[in-house]
Amino acid sequence: MIRYGAAAAAAAVLIGWSLRLDDGTTAGRTTAFLALCGAAFGALLQRSRLCFTSAFRDFFVLRDRRAALGILAALAVGSIGYAVVYGIQIPEARYLPDTAHIAPAGPVVVLGGLSFGVGMVLAGGCISGQLYRLGEGSLVAPAALLGCIPGYWLAFSLWNLFYLKSVSTAPVVWLPSKLGYAGALGLQLGAFAALGALLLWKGSSAPQPAREPLDLKGALREPWPGWAGGAAIGMLATLAYLWNHPLGVTAEIGRVSRRAGAVLGLVPARLEGLDRLAGCRAIGSDRWLTES
Repeated sequence: MIRYGAAAAAAAVLIGWSLRLDDGTTAGRTTAFLALCGAAFGALLQRSRLCFTSAFRDFFVLRDRRAALGILAALAVGSIGYAVVYGIQIPEARYLPDTAHIAPAGPVVVLGGLSFGVGMVLAGGCISGQLYRLGEGSLVAPAALLGCIPGYWLAFSLWNLFYLKSVSTAPVVWLPSKLGYAGALGLQLGAFAALGALLLWKGSSAPQPAREPLDLKGALREPWPGWAGGAAIGMLATLAYLWNHPLGVTAEIGRVSRRAGAVLGLVPARLEGLDRLAGCRAIGSDRWLTES
């Protein structure tokens, strides 16, 4: 009973705080909305126990496919939602996410992925996983999150070298410009379906104890299925994207680290190309099928 009362009190405080943030201005409404989105994102991650580390670890070590299927569900639903956001006929371009961009794909992306993989294994979780574990009282999460800051400083100190040597000349692949939104979405969903089939074939679901009935009490007490949490995260990401702010956790930590590093003289004053990567471009009048 105490748990439910605490959850209700936390929700009331969050809603009250969001209402206070909304001062009637566009910036105030955006801040209030993003506060609610962030809270919902954290709740969904915690309830469904979604984390890239656990998804890979559970599948490769235990052959447990549930978390990996949750990640695929989030990617699939998010891909559909993003395609709808860009594919629907919107009268004014200002309602589209104007800061969205497509990052160049090259060797630096592979190097970054390997670095991220090693880091999340050493830390015992990815950044999003550490954030929801922080709320659960984990003693490891604070150290892992603080460790991100010197990691960002190192990355920023090497950025200009990597950008000038590789990133600036790497190809920028924007599938809808070649296939249209329908073709690009079909290719993505086909890839997700193939990966899902592989997970279902090679993986298994660990036996679970009997669950409480699917009601509010059960939803607060029992972990959610990975696929359900992933689908909900995909829908939340679409909603946030439609509001002009993509959902995520690493960008803000990066911004804070960059500011702190600049004050301490650990980060170059100018980071070549980092703030002006190639943007998404509109692709003709028939936004779903055009190839130009």
